[in-house]
Amino acid sequence: MKKKILFVCTLNQVRSRLAEEMYAQDKRFEVRSAGVSIRAEIVIDKELTEWADRIFVMEAWQKEYILKKFSSIHGNKIVSLDISEEYIHDDVALRKILGEKIEKIIQ
Repeated sequence: MKKKILFVCTLNQVRSRLAEEMYAQDKRFEVRSAGVSIRAEIVIDKELTEWADRIFVMEAWQKEYILKKFSSIHGNKIVSLDISEEYIHDDVALRKILGEKIEKIIQ
């Protein structure tokens, strides 16, 4: 059975969207992405948090936000990748950092 991974950033336009694109064809996972802002392309909701086996957030504050908003979520389900908001979509450096950090955790 494939693991279900949700990637989360602020607006769901750069970091989480790129992570979803990178792992969309990976046979090990089913992936989705969302953002915590009400202006996000896809706004995180209870259904998405319950769907996911693992949630990767880009910054620690996003983990705290999710834990406060969705009290039924266990903290060990959420992992912060500590990737700041300084990148543009499909940035080569961002792609490399995402790949290294995600692979280290999912191994």
